[in-house]
Amino acid sequence: MATNDKLSIKQQLFIKHISEGETQRIAYKLAGYNCSSMELVDSSASRLLSSAKVSKALSVLRDKIAKKSEWNATKIIKEFAELYNSSKSIDKPTACRSLENIAKLIGAYQQPDQGNLLITQYLQHVTNIYGTTEAK
Repeated sequence: MATNDKLSIKQQLFIKHISEGETQRIAYKLAGYNCSSMELVDSSASRLLSSAKVSKALSVLRDKIAKKSEWNATKIIKEFAELYNSSKSIDKPTACRSLENIAKLIGAYQQPDQGNLLITQYLQHVTNIYGTTEAK
């Protein structure tokens, strides 16, 4: 039996799978937990992830991974910003892609096909940059 300050093998596996990008549901199942229904899997996985011990261990693991990685979100955003600044006056498509990628990284990007308002806003943005929405 695991002590209060130690993680069980299943908890460690759950954290590993979450840190690798799996959903809570899949990570819970891959860690070896069994539940009779998907609703129970989802609620149990959510409870597990919310526990102080597991969430702290996941945070520590993510910090270690980020420190090992030379490319973290901040550096990537800075690189895209530099690309945007250097290309905005001479290469507008590259500048647009740079802004789009920054928006995706900070969670501010929405696909332009998610409703008429977004399509209108997207077309207005393209018109502002290129002067037309027609393909050249």
